[in-house]
Amino acid sequence: MIYVVVFFTSVAILAYEITFVRVFSFAQWQNISSVIITMALLGSGAAGTIVTLKNKYINANFSSSLFILAYIFPLFTACGFIISVIVPVNPYSMDFSISSILCALLYFILMCLPFFAGSAIVCVSFMRKAPAPAYAVNLFGSGTGGILPIALSSVMHPYSIMAVIMCISLIPVVILTPGRKWRGAKISVAVLIVIIMCAVLTSGSPGFRSVSQYKPVSGALNMPSARIIQEAYSPLSVIQVVEADALRSTSGLSIVSPYHVPVQREIFFDGDSPSPITPYKGDRKDIMHLEHLPTWLPYILKPGSDRGSVLIIGAGGGEPLLKALMAGFSSIDAVEKNSGVIDLMTHDNACYSGGIYLDKRVSIYNEDGRSFAARSGRKYDLIDISMLDTFNSAASGLSALNESYLYTVESFSEFCCCLSDRGILSVTRWITTPPGDSLKIFNTAVESLRRMKISEPGAHIMAIRSVQTITIMVSPSPFTGNDVKAVKEFCASRLFDPVYYPGIRPREGETNIRQDNNILFRSFTALLSTGHENFTEEYDWNISVPTDDRPYFYNFFKPAVMNYIKKYGTSQVPVTEWGYLLLIIILIPVSLIAL
Repeated sequence: MIYVVVFFTSVAILAYEITFVRVFSFAQWQNISSVIITMALLGSGAAGTIVTLKNKYINANFSSSLFILAYIFPLFTACGFIISVIVPVNPYSMDFSISSILCALLYFILMCLPFFAGSAIVCVSFMRKAPAPAYAVNLFGSGTGGILPIALSSVMHPYSIMAVIMCISLIPVVILTPGRKWRGAKISVAVLIVIIMCAVLTSGSPGFRSVSQYKPVSGALNMPSARIIQEAYSPLSVIQVVEADALRSTSGLSIVSPYHVPVQREIFFDGDSPSPITPYKGDRKDIMHLEHLPTWLPYILKPGSDRGSVLIIGAGGGEPLLKALMAGFSSIDAVEKNSGVIDLMTHDNACYSGGIYLDKRVSIYNEDGRSFAARSGRKYDLIDISMLDTFNSAASGLSALNESYLYTVESFSEFCCCLSDRGILSVTRWITTPPGDSLKIFNTAVESLRRMKISEPGAHIMAIRSVQTITIMVSPSPFTGNDVKAVKEFCASRLFDPVYYPGIRPREGETNIRQDNNILFRSFTALLSTGHENFTEEYDWNISVPTDDRPYFYNFFKPAVMNYIKKYGTSQVPVTEWGYLLLIIILIPVSLIAL
């Protein structure tokens, strides 16, 4: 039966680790989930060390040792999960004080205990069984544990998957109990089963499935009559559609827009990255506010004859599809990598959104945007990549550890190769302070033009900004005087500012929105100059060009950032880069424990 114990323990350990990544992504933040891998390795290493040091004692008391470890494994599994939800980490209030470090350390040590107990079971089992078959069973169980949460994540909430894993973690102790002569052992196992069942029932409670108060979905659910009307699951995220009396989302809307913004539904991905679903009945007047967004410019910059085909990366709730239809594009390819969104938009929300996903001019593809562009072999008049995450994600560095192959220089070069001669690649990001996203995107766009052997990249790039967002447009062909004139007129009528276009003068970018020392114009000019490498190196934030070898677009952390943390503290979230701050805080104590 030891082989069976090893198998189910291995299943539970790997499934627990993978599911905890999803739990943290949903309830808190993606960057915290990376710490789970650290805790898993630390717990496994500690188990191997202690089993080695206590080898003689365990051999002399093999049956009791294995039973005790099998008993505490499900207990630690349930406690680690429950505590992580009830007492969440709040990185926004963290600093380098002793109390913060100790609290963070204690919190993550609790996450470590299930991996310690599970790994110890496997290690002890190896002491009585031939290594080869025992290791084979361990690997088979680990592989099963890797597949299980992925398979279940298409039909179950991460908390429900965790409930399944807690039940699996009970199997080893149930198997070992009948062989115990001590009656109290059987009673204690019965009590343990009751505790785990209570934890399982708790994890299924809607009130237990709360998320961080700093996530956008929490703000939306605080609005009058707010409720989650649809929920879907996928290996990528938990998808929730929220409806409320006054829910509206229009990133970068002009302050002089004369048009009413309708109440919308909102799609949230793991409680983050809201994507609006605009009610649409076919009347253009109902969505005229879209013409007062900075992202409207690339759709109408070229004359109607150059509006044949458009590729939209991240269709989401359909706002970019509405722009493409309004602008008169005859062929619209939209890529949405989350199949749950496509299902929601083609069924439950089809009538509400005017059936835009089902429009005969629209083709929806469920795959990665970059892969699709390379595979399609088409030439597009516009490729639009707009607002794929929230301001919190962009400003606070919480995605610093996440790879993104969409914003690498190779990706931009590939997208430019998919454009027609006068086509445009448009990328829209948030304006952060100090500038980070905007400079890195601009730097990446310029470098992609240089790699295409374009001698004057400044003639092929333009940028405009609103109070909240910046839109950068790149073209294989130089922008013309008519293009520049259209940009000026568009900005003047909506009180946006041109940040860069061929021939722009120093103060033209501060007509409506004041900047500190005209920083965007000066930075863009420096990135276009021959000394761009020196500027990138000397800038306080990491704005170096991300590549496929180092695809960390969201990583803006440099040692100089510590000066901002020291000066402003964690109360100024946009300058703390706490995606890395959290790792720095726990690095020293975890290193000491590992030693």
